[in-house]
Amino acid sequence: MAEVVFLTGFFLLSLGAIAEKVTGRKPSRSELEPWMTATAELLCAYLERLSVQGP
Repeated sequence: MAEVVFLTGFFLLSLGAIAEKVTGRKPSRSELEPWMTATAELLCAYLERLSVQGP
């Protein structure tokens, strides 16, 4: 359970920090798409790595 709490906090903090920096630039939708894709891929890869390696 502690790992779930940590990961939830990690994801929320990461997404918040990225969103703050990106939206501060006021990107267009076409500029925002690569940021959304890269962020999703980064966080999914992290979860996949954890599931393979274990906690």
